[in-house]
Amino acid sequence: MTELIEQFKALEPTFTELLAISCAPGLSLGVIYHGKIIHTAHFGRQNSLDPRPPNDDTMYYVASLTKVLTSSAVAQLVEEGILDWDVPIRKYLPVFSQRTDEIGQKTTLRDLLSHRAGLPNADWLLSQQYGTSLMPRSEIVRQTTFFDAVRPFREKFLYSQWNYGLVTEVIEAVTGMTVGSYIKEKILDPLSMRRTTLRKPDNENVAVGHAVRNNGTPCEIGFPDRNDGVGLAGAFACKSSVKDLLLLYQGLLRAKQDQAKTKLNRTHGLPFMHTNTIFSPHIGIGPSAEKLTYCLGLYRTEFPVPLSVISTNNLLLGPSSLLVTGKSLPGLEIYHHRGNMPGYLSSVCLVPSTQSGVVVLTNALPFMDPTHLVGQLILSVLLGEELPTNCVELAEMARTAGLSAYAELTAAVSNRKTGKPPRFPLRAYEGCYWNAAEIFCLTITADGGAGLVMNVQDNPQQIYHLEPHDGDTFCWPPDREKELCQQGRWLNLQAATHEIVFGTEEDEQSIISHLMWHHDKSAKPERFQKRTTGSQGER
Repeated sequence: MTELIEQFKALEPTFTELLAISCAPGLSLGVIYHGKIIHTAHFGRQNSLDPRPPNDDTMYYVASLTKVLTSSAVAQLVEEGILDWDVPIRKYLPVFSQRTDEIGQKTTLRDLLSHRAGLPNADWLLSQQYGTSLMPRSEIVRQTTFFDAVRPFREKFLYSQWNYGLVTEVIEAVTGMTVGSYIKEKILDPLSMRRTTLRKPDNENVAVGHAVRNNGTPCEIGFPDRNDGVGLAGAFACKSSVKDLLLLYQGLLRAKQDQAKTKLNRTHGLPFMHTNTIFSPHIGIGPSAEKLTYCLGLYRTEFPVPLSVISTNNLLLGPSSLLVTGKSLPGLEIYHHRGNMPGYLSSVCLVPSTQSGVVVLTNALPFMDPTHLVGQLILSVLLGEELPTNCVELAEMARTAGLSAYAELTAAVSNRKTGKPPRFPLRAYEGCYWNAAEIFCLTITADGGAGLVMNVQDNPQQIYHLEPHDGDTFCWPPDREKELCQQGRWLNLQAATHEIVFGTEEDEQSIISHLMWHHDKSAKPERFQKRTTGSQGER
């Protein structure tokens, strides 16, 4: 044990260097080994403007690490006979039965928790700028009845927050409690996780979210609106500390080990039930579908498949450049997940066979993902593997790639621009444009000059300035620093997202009738129908 801790401490200069390359202000990590919490460490600052370092109780937004809490809450309700893994959710959410296709009639909690229902990403209907929630809470279920299926039902994996949004609605429908209140009462309190909440935290000992300017200096972007009661809380609303997360995963690993041995669905003294179901692979992912799978709130990787496929480093570098841990341990199962949102990244890797794991948290959307590389180094120590020697090199490559990716995006958008002017006077494009569900509104106005202004959901913070681009296509030019630092947005490197394409009907070519926006690369461009009068709430 002492030798392991010494190895972790010997790596601290590397951890510090990786954090510096990323330009994130702070980082916290914790380690479980053979069922015991053996080590925590902290680097940098809670806030770039405050020298105080994070500590064991510093709260970070951990985003999608929420998902295993949500699947564990469902497992409790299944054990009580209130829910069933395999009953169509329309039994619990009658509005969902408005879908008459296979998704609407057959989708179960198991399908949603494993991301195999075929629903799209559609993240931009949830939030765009400043971490503000855009989808009315009362309309979440109805909106999902309008989504086109973008993957074959139960045949393909597609990660979508809407899946866990629907699970959130189910839990709240059958318990009469918010999902955050239910998880607190049934899971967090029994584990003495006092620094974890799905509600809006107080400002005491909370790591502030940051982005990173092009010159490498961090800038505070504050706290996203991801809280209990806003909607989709079971997908990404958790805030927690490294100490609390170690308690969570320590208990989860112990319950898995016990229930695998006893073949029972519960473990005395622990709030985790049906762990054999939660940890079972439910859908394969990509070309390594047998070795990379999604369970219920956790990914499962069988070595030597890389663990990096869900890191932002993978987005920047591609799979061929990533670390491959476990070359000497073929067949070893690792369960893992990421937590990504503007201002924060987090990572967990669990090794059930040795009751071990590592948690890494940072308070920025930085140039590259330090939680991924730090976690891989710690995991290599835990597994007794030779340490990768190219982590710093990969970090530098990812940092360079992150900046060049926006330069390439800017060039791609610019190359699509032509000298073709708009067909109509700018005022002809004005109006309120609604999605098919008539829930989501884009209001277009002329800006008094040569362009247009797009306002999203009547929210004064959600503004895009559109320039003429190609006839009836307008765009807003990519600007990394403006998007990430000033507007608090997530990475989006798709050129088409920056383009708004206005259109007319075949039988009426003289009037703009709709616009098309390809905001979701998992789906086709979405049509928004024009209404010349009325605004949000007046449809």
